[in-house]
Formats: sequence, structure tokens, C-alpha cells
Amino acid sequence: EQRKQHRTMTLSLFRNDFGRLFDDMESALDFPSAGGKGGGRQSTMALDLAENEKEYIVKADIPGVAKEDIVIDIKDNLLTLKAERKSATETKGDHYHFVERSYGAVSRSLRMPETADLTSCKAKLNDGVLQITIDKREPPVNTKRILIE
Repeated sequence: EQRKQHRTMTLSLFRNDFGRLFDDMESALDFPSAGGKGGGRQSTMALDLAENEKEYIVKADIPGVAKEDIVIDIKDNLLTLKAERKSATETKGDHYHFVERSYGAVSRSLRMPETADLTSCKAKLNDGVLQITIDKREPPVNTKRILIE
């Protein structure tokens, strides 16, 4: 019984230390918020990449960002998403007790499969979720046969 309690206490201490380590890492990655106050958790952009028979579907969570502040670039099979949440202007005379909403820029890049037809991309933004659909194509033939003269 005493050994079980010791093991439980040791695991609890380990979990606390490990949790603090991740909290510290997350804090180090935070974007500054308005006027340097607060600090939200917008250091990365969550992505999903799925596929069906016809296309690839990329979904990105970008809440609070206007479509004018989103840039989608493609170069060498690398899809890059950039988004910037603009700073809200504080109203003069308002007294803020705390500010947690962050602003700043985030970006993510992902290498698309060679079967992605990057000339056929379509994007739409709905309720803070950016969805990009990319048609599939036949894989390119990289082998070239050389005939002997």
C-alpha cells in the first residue's frame, strides 16, 4: 500500500513537471497581443489534409481573419498559407481588465503529393475555416528512355 502511494505521488509530480514544461514551451511560442498585453495561443495554424478519388482537400482553422488578410502561394509543389489577424483598435476611455485575444501573422507550408494538380486550386473561407480543393492528376512520368544509336 505504501509503495503504491509512493508510485502515485511520483507519477503526479512527473505529470506536473511535464505539464509545466509544455506550458512554458507554449508560452514561448505565443504571439504578442494588442499593446503587449495578454497573450493568446495563435502560434500555429491547425491543418487537415484529406483526399478522395478526385481531389485533395486542405482545411485550415483561421478564426477571426478576413479573406483579404489570407495569402495562398504555390511554388515547387509547396502550398503555403499565410494569414494575419489585424490588431483591434482600442476605444478611448474603455478600461480593459485583461486582453487575451492576440493578433499577428501565422503561416504554414506543406508539400503536396506529385499527383496534386496545382493549377486547379479553389479556395473558400467559411466560419473561420479555409478550405482549399486541389484536383488530382496522373503521376508525372519521371523516367526517360534513351535509345542507343
